[in-house]
Amino acid sequence: MNRVRAWVWVALLAVGRVEVRAEETRLDDLASAPVVAEVELVRVVETTREERILQVRVLRQAGLVTLPPRLHFIVPDADWNTRRGPPPWYAMARSGKKVRLAVHVSRDGYPWSPGLGSDTPDWKDIETVYRIRARLATSSPGERRRQLEMLIVSKQFVERCAAVADLSFDRWNPPPEVVALVGRLQPERLPAAWTNRYSGKFYEAFVRSWQKRRTAELVEEVREPVSDHNLWQYYIAQTALVRKTAAGDDEAIAYWLGVVRGHKKPAEVCYLLLDALGEATRRRDVREMFITLFEKGGGNFGEDVKLLACILVGGKEGFDYAADCLTGKRQPPAAKEFTAEGLRWFFEILGDKLGNPDGAARSMELLSERNPMARAFAAHILGLVRHAPAAKRLNALFDDPHESPYVRLVAALALLRMEDRIALAFSRKVLAQKEPVVIRRCRIFRNESDSDHPIAAHAIGRLGDIHCPESVALLERALQSGRHDLAHYAGNALARHHSPEAMRALQKHYRTATREAETLGAITLLAAQNTPEGWAFVRRVAEEKGRLTWVLQAVRSDARRTAQVLDDYYRRVRARRSEEMLGEIGRLIADLDADRFRVREQATKRLAGLGLAALPELADTSIGPPREPSERARGLLARLRTPEEERLLVTGLLRCRERRLAPLLVDLLASTDPSVRVMAAEGLAALTGKPLDFDPLAGDDATYKAVQRWRRALASPGQ
Repeated sequence: MNRVRAWVWVALLAVGRVEVRAEETRLDDLASAPVVAEVELVRVVETTREERILQVRVLRQAGLVTLPPRLHFIVPDADWNTRRGPPPWYAMARSGKKVRLAVHVSRDGYPWSPGLGSDTPDWKDIETVYRIRARLATSSPGERRRQLEMLIVSKQFVERCAAVADLSFDRWNPPPEVVALVGRLQPERLPAAWTNRYSGKFYEAFVRSWQKRRTAELVEEVREPVSDHNLWQYYIAQTALVRKTAAGDDEAIAYWLGVVRGHKKPAEVCYLLLDALGEATRRRDVREMFITLFEKGGGNFGEDVKLLACILVGGKEGFDYAADCLTGKRQPPAAKEFTAEGLRWFFEILGDKLGNPDGAARSMELLSERNPMARAFAAHILGLVRHAPAAKRLNALFDDPHESPYVRLVAALALLRMEDRIALAFSRKVLAQKEPVVIRRCRIFRNESDSDHPIAAHAIGRLGDIHCPESVALLERALQSGRHDLAHYAGNALARHHSPEAMRALQKHYRTATREAETLGAITLLAAQNTPEGWAFVRRVAEEKGRLTWVLQAVRSDARRTAQVLDDYYRRVRARRSEEMLGEIGRLIADLDADRFRVREQATKRLAGLGLAALPELADTSIGPPREPSERARGLLARLRTPEEERLLVTGLLRCRERRLAPLLVDLLASTDPSVRVMAAEGLAALTGKPLDFDPLAGDDATYKAVQRWRRALASPGQ
């Protein structure tokens, strides 16, 4: 096989993510990595699944963590140019953090060979970053802050990169100390990638810091001619000014009014108006300016929608004006475009911002309009403001079979938005109907496709938020109705009820479900219900034959619960392995190599009856030298656990990272699936801290010897 050299960076980010990167050489990315390694591809091993295992040798490395000389990566047999997510299990097991492999691999005919490659990093700069980060890691919180303040304004780019790499936070919700830290920085002196309004690490922190400036300073910034040099600085100032305007700053409001009045094409700035002035339209001067702008027209439809929305939320006068435009009583040029399609766009773009309580009385009048678009608009508004007196009228619209399907759908959703009492009564009525009401080929929002809307499904979803015995009873009835579509929604709704009644309903559904997907769904929902009684039931389910992997799949995102389930499993296995039982298992294993066929058959049947109690011995025998005993042991193992179950088990063991469960990983070293052996071996190395000389891709003889070494290592004192 041709050997391919590559640079691979294993980046352990403080936010809990591990990346293996091999396509970017930006120093601020590499600075977050404690390991930089030059690796050599040794071989690619096919598996029985649609994946391959890459074995690489580390040739050179530097960083805060030392990699072993050999690594394995499990990769799917897919086009990596579109799928950048196969997990390098070694890194995950070693670090205990989430892993993502982001190298760029391409197919070059057959045989398949990955092309891993990138530019050579600057080792000197990277080692400088490591030294800085190591110093920061050992500093007290106060000293670390002082060092970061000096580093982040340093004239040395490497020092600034080290400071940025050491800061870990959600860029859309920066902590106050980061906001204070960036206050001393000038955006134009930083790399554009750090201040980019869409993906920059510091953009939101800058905005929050600049909101504390005087409005006049921000206005001066946004009036500067925009160039590549100050682009992100301009956007930061503009966003800060918008937020000050929305907070009611009179000086900021005056600035935006001047922008709109003086702009040659004022509709071009409409994308800012809703956020900047939407709440300010209760002021008469602002509202009148919006009305003048809307009546002039000249913008595209999306801009006109936002303008009208700004008017609509501006008190009773603004709502009345917007309602007149939508119903045709006023007909400025822009209002003529508000057809049914336009109303869908109106709902989609603005959502809950349309809820103006001052418009409830006018909306009640609009329910009697001949125009169905006006009735739909009114029903939507009444639902948003939860106007209880409208419930009777909305029920009448929904019950009228001659009403427009669009109006019936909007009326139903409006009723379900109402207070719990009204929503419960409507849901009861819908679920009691013999013929389920389905609104055919309809949609609320513009970007949706026409589809069928079973009103019962919407009602069930709402019942999940109404916590009372009647709600649980209605959901249980839907769960047992025999309609698989409703059962799915009802199960999810019951899982949101943290009550004994809901738990008993889900338990009953688990026992009576006839389809495998429904059974697995019930287990998942009981685990998600998050009640002690429900979790105790799930743990009992894991003891049933063939249900362990189902439970592991249901709790796969919860390391603590995964550990509890595996602890229970390991305890059950050990409880059955008494000294007498171990003696019998030893004799039966020996009988697998007996001269008489009848003796071998009897031993096989008896071992099958012992099940998981004989698993360690069967695992050892399956990779041992005698041919027939190993084949019989493999057959028994295949009956005990499928490869898919083994993968779920080893994944759960790696996720919970409990040292006491290491013997279960030793049993998995004998798996027929090479990817399971890779994960088990690397998991053992991570759990024990003593990687033994074991090649998970070697033959049975080498695997047998390695398994025995692992068993001896785990049995030795101190392990």
